[in-house]
Amino acid sequence: MSSREDVRLKIDHVKSKKVEGTLYMMSQRMAWMPKHRDVFTISFDYCNIKSHRMSSDEKTKIRLQIVCYNDMTTFHFCNPNGIEAQKKDRDAISDLLRILLPEFKVQMDEALQDKLK
Repeated sequence: MSSREDVRLKIDHVKSKKVEGTLYMMSQRMAWMPKHRDVFTISFDYCNIKSHRMSSDEKTKIRLQIVCYNDMTTFHFCNPNGIEAQKKDRDAISDLLRILLPEFKVQMDEALQDKLK
């Protein structure tokens, strides 16, 4: 992680492909780091995220799917404090994405228009 990156939100106990780690929401991107490692193995710039989907509250596994323009990743929230804590973690990430993604879409659209000119 770059020293100039501003961490807006950090959620522990998040699995990707059955490996537990930590999900970071930073100023320009979101990234996931496996437990006991010091490098991100998954990273998405916000401008590359097309959308995100949440599992319904009736499901036993609390998940968040990140849909990019070229791939998709699913995160499974496994907070040991129970399902309500897992939902709270997922909702915190989702709420922040709802704020950030439109901002980056505008930036991406402006950059594309400038490129076309």
